[in-house]
Amino acid sequence: MTWKRWPWLAAAALLLFARPSASTPADDGVPSGTVAFFASGSGCPDGWAAASNVAGRVIIAASDGNAVGQRVGDALGDQEDRFHHHSFDATAQIPTRNLVALDGPNEQAAQAGTLELKGETAAASSELPFVQLTVCRKP
Repeated sequence: MTWKRWPWLAAAALLLFARPSASTPADDGVPSGTVAFFASGSGCPDGWAAASNVAGRVIIAASDGNAVGQRVGDALGDQEDRFHHHSFDATAQIPTRNLVALDGPNEQAAQAGTLELKGETAAASSELPFVQLTVCRKP
């Protein structure tokens, strides 16, 4: 018997015996390029790769294609609760007020004008509960 005589038989034999090996994961139906989160310490499932470039970061959607892949700041370490602060810049308009029966020079209590405040809050913990997850990407 020659394979040239019955080529369909050769193709059938390949399909029948070409099963995935232990090192070849079965198709799980997830599209290539998908990024997903898995329980910490469990590692990535077969057929997935660790997405180490996003470990310790918050992934957000981007409406501008030029913003995809941009990173801001340093990644958080495992179970890190990083202290942070906020800057503020405020302006208030103080209206004119007439005061009667005050004795002495009152140069600030009723002074009209613009009051500007700039500063920074003290560093503080977020004190938020969090779970560290393993980030994996389907190649």
